[in-house]
Amino acid sequence: MLIDVDGNVVFSLHDGPELGVNLFDAPYRNSGLAVGFRQVMTFLHVDLTRFTPHGTVPGDMAAFAIAPILRNGRAIGALALQVNLSTLMHVVADRSGLGQSGETVLGFEEGEEIHYIVSQAPHYTTPVFMRASEAGASAPMRRALAGKQGGGVALDLRGVEVAASWHFLPALGWGMVVKTDTWEAFAPLHNRQRITMLAFLGFLLLSSAAALIVGRRFVRSEAIIADQEARYRAMFDNMNDGVALYRPTADGQEFQILDVNPAAERIVGQARGELLGKRSRDAFPGLQDAGIFDAFLRVSRSGRNESVSLATYHDTHARLWVENDVIRLPGGEILSVFQDITARKQAEEALLLYARIFEHSGEAIMVTDHDNRIVAINPAFTRQTGYRLEDIAGQDPRILASGRTPRETYHALWQALGESGYWQGEMWDQNRAGHIYPKWAAISVIRDPDGQISNYIASFTDISERKAAEQRIEHLAHHDSLTGLFNRYNLEIRLAQSVLAARREHIRLAVMFIDLDRFKIINDTLGHHTGDLLLVEVAARLRQCVRESDIVARLGGDEFVVVLTRLLDAGDASAVAAKILETLGTPYEINGDRLHTSPSIGISVYPEDGDDAGTLMRNADAAMYHAKEQGRNNLQYFTSALNAAAAERLTLERELRIAVEERQFELHYQPQYAAGADPRERPCGVEALVRWRHPQKGLVPPVRFIPVAEETGLIGVIGDWVLDCACRDFAAWKAAGIAPRRVAVNLSAHQLRNPALVDNVGAVLARHGLRQGELELEITESVAMSDPAGAIEKLQALRALGVDLAIDDFGTGYSSLVYLKRLPIQVLKLDREFVRDIESDANDAAISVATLTLAHSLGLQVVAEGVETEAQRDFLVSHGCDMLQGYLLGRPEPAAVLEQRWRAQD
Repeated sequence: MLIDVDGNVVFSLHDGPELGVNLFDAPYRNSGLAVGFRQVMTFLHVDLTRFTPHGTVPGDMAAFAIAPILRNGRAIGALALQVNLSTLMHVVADRSGLGQSGETVLGFEEGEEIHYIVSQAPHYTTPVFMRASEAGASAPMRRALAGKQGGGVALDLRGVEVAASWHFLPALGWGMVVKTDTWEAFAPLHNRQRITMLAFLGFLLLSSAAALIVGRRFVRSEAIIADQEARYRAMFDNMNDGVALYRPTADGQEFQILDVNPAAERIVGQARGELLGKRSRDAFPGLQDAGIFDAFLRVSRSGRNESVSLATYHDTHARLWVENDVIRLPGGEILSVFQDITARKQAEEALLLYARIFEHSGEAIMVTDHDNRIVAINPAFTRQTGYRLEDIAGQDPRILASGRTPRETYHALWQALGESGYWQGEMWDQNRAGHIYPKWAAISVIRDPDGQISNYIASFTDISERKAAEQRIEHLAHHDSLTGLFNRYNLEIRLAQSVLAARREHIRLAVMFIDLDRFKIINDTLGHHTGDLLLVEVAARLRQCVRESDIVARLGGDEFVVVLTRLLDAGDASAVAAKILETLGTPYEINGDRLHTSPSIGISVYPEDGDDAGTLMRNADAAMYHAKEQGRNNLQYFTSALNAAAAERLTLERELRIAVEERQFELHYQPQYAAGADPRERPCGVEALVRWRHPQKGLVPPVRFIPVAEETGLIGVIGDWVLDCACRDFAAWKAAGIAPRRVAVNLSAHQLRNPALVDNVGAVLARHGLRQGELELEITESVAMSDPAGAIEKLQALRALGVDLAIDDFGTGYSSLVYLKRLPIQVLKLDREFVRDIESDANDAAISVATLTLAHSLGLQVVAEGVETEAQRDFLVSHGCDMLQGYLLGRPEPAAVLEQRWRAQD
C-alpha cells in the first residue's frame, strides 16, 4: 500500500477496503498499520508491526513492514507491505494425520503475555487468536519459546494431557507445538499391544509427515522473511540518521551494542567493528552527560519511547549537537535513532548572533528589498529617526531626505553601489519630528547566489556632535579661545578684504591698535585667572562700542585691534575711539575686586596711512606706542611725528648698506657649557653673534639693525659673512689646538629661502676644513614653520653635509609638533623669555620642564639661553637640561679675547 503524508491510503495492490481510507479515522485509528505509520513518520525509519486485528473484519489479523518515502530529507509518505495471518493459518488449520484431537499451535511473546494461534477443531477450520499469561501458558509452548525442541507427554493450555512435539522457529521468533490428546494417541494400548504399537508407529509416521509438510512450508516462509530482512538491512545501512541497537544487560543497568549503521559510524567517528559488543558508556562516554543514557534506562523500564532534543554530546571522538529518539523493541532491545544537528545548531546560533547584533547595534540599520523598499529596521533606527517599522515598511528611504544633501552625492552613491556594491559618505536627513541632522551612512549591496540584487543594507550614525565639534574647531581656528574675538589669522584675512572693499568703493577705514595700560601689574598681582576674566570683560565692552559690520580682534596678551569699516571721513574714528576710551576706563568688578585699567589707542586710516593691511597695522602699532609715550589712556593718530621715526629708519637702512660695503661688522662669541660644567674651563661650544661697530655711534645693538637688515634683504650678505668668518675663526682655533667642539651660527629666513644655501655652506666647510658636527646652524621656529615642507627639504640637504641643526627661540612662535618631529634637527634652544622668570613664574617653569621632556622624547639635546642666575642654572640642571648659555657662564666676547683666555688655560 502507498500512504500519503496525511495518512490516506492512495494505492493498494489488491484494491482492498483500505484503499481511500484515512488511518487517523475510525476504525483504523488504533490499528497496527496506523500505529506503525505514525512511528515511521515520526522517526523516519523502517518499522515492522505485530500481528493485530486489522480493518473492520473480525479476526482479520495482519502485520506490516512500513518504510518512509523521503524527499530532500523530509517524509512525504510511506510504503506498507501487508503480511496476513492467513499466510500461516493453513499450517495451523491443516490437521492431516493428527487424528480427531490433534492440532498445531503457534505462539509468540509480547511483554508478559503469550499469544496463541490455534484452530477451532474439530468443527472449524478457521484459526483463532488467543492470549495467556506466561505463567498460565502450556509447558510445551514455554519450552518452544525458550528456544528448546523436543517431545513428550504434558498438559496443554486446556489442562488436558497430550502427546506433544515442540520446536522454536528462529526466523519468526515463534514457538510451534504439534499435539494429540493422549486418550487418542494411546487408545489402542487398552485393546491390543500390537495395535497400540502400530497406532503409535502410525502416529509417529503421521507426525513426521506433518512436520515435513510444516517444515517445507516454513522453509519457504523463512526464505521470504530472510529476503525481507535483507531489504530492511539495506534500508538500515542507507539511512541518513545514525542508528544503534542495544541489548540490556542482565541487571538492566547497562546496554550492550548489537549493531550500528554506517551513518552512526560517520557521526560518532568510530568504526562498527570497534563498537560491537561494547557497553554503551564505554563506547560513547558522552551519553551520560548528554542525558541520553538516562533516557535509555527510562525507556527500557517503562516501554514508552522518548525523544532527547538538542543534546550536547562530547567525547574524544566527537563534539556535536544531536537529536535522539529512544525506542524499546518488542524483544526488549533499545533502538537509538540520532541525527547530527551541529551544523543546524551552529547556523541557528549564527542567525541568533546576527539578530542580536542587529537589535543591539548602536548604529541605525535599515534593510530594503531589491526595489529599495524598506523591509526591516533596528531599534537604533527608531531611536534616531522616530519611525517604527509599521510606519515606513514598504516605502522608499527617500522619505528620510531633508533636501540638504546635494544631488551629486546621490549620483555618486548609486554609481558606487553599481560598480563596487558599497558606498559611504555624509548625508543630511530629517527625522519624524522634522529635525534635520547630519549622518554618516554606509550602504552595501546583498546579492543572491545567482548574483542578482536581493537587498540593500544601510547603517547610519548621527554625526551632529562631530559636526558641532568641527564647527567648534573651525571657530577656534579663527577666534581667540579666551574672548571669542577674531584671532590674528582671521584679522589679517578680514582686514585685507576690507581694504579691497574700501579701495573698490573709494571709502575709508580705520585701524585701531589698543593696548591695556598696567595690565601686567593686575595679572602678576591677582593671578592669571583674574587677568583672563578682565580680558573677557574688555572684549565684551569693545563689542558694545562698535557696529556689527566692524571687526574686533585680539592679537594676544592685552593687545586688541578694532577695524572701523565704511567710514566717510577720517574724523569719524575719533568718536568711536573716545567711546572706547571711556568704556574701557570704567572700573571692573572682578571676583569682588574693583579693578582699573585704561586703553592706549593708535589709529591709522586708509588710504592716507597705508594702502595695504600690513602697513595699516604697523602704522597703527606705531601710533599706539606713541600714545603710551604720551602718558597712556589716550588715542593718537599716525602723524608726521611718527613719520620722523620712519625717516630715522630709512637713515639706519642707508647706513647699514654702507656698513655692509665697508665690513663694519665683527663677531663676538658666547660660550655654551655642558650642564654642571665649570665655566672656568673651555666651553663645549660657542655661538657666533654679529655686532655693528658704527664709526660715529659705536656698537649698534642687533635688535635695531637686524630687523632692518631682514626687511631690506641685507641680512643675506651679512649672514654669508658671519658664516665664513665664524668658520675661519674656528679653523684657526683648531690649528692652535684650543677649539671647542663646535661653533653655532644663526641662519636667517632670507638665507633659508636662498636656493644656493646648501652649495654656499658646503663651499665654506670645504674652504676652512670643518668636519662633521663642528658647525651648527640655528634657525628660529617661526622661520622653519613659515614653509615647513621647503624647510625640511633644505635642512635635510644641510644635514647631509654633516652640519648639526638647532631650533632657536623654541616656544615663542607657533610651532607645529607634527612638522617639528619631521625636522632633521639635533638641538632645541629654550628661549630666554622662559628662562628669565623660571624662578618666580610657575607657568614659565612648567613650560621649560615640558620643553625639556618633549625634546628628550624626540631624541634632541636642549640648550637653555639667558641663564643669568645660579637658581636658574640649578633648576635647569635638575631637570636634565643638556647645555647652558648666558651671562652667568660668559658674555659674548671677540675671538681674540677668547683665544687669549684659552691659551692661558692650556
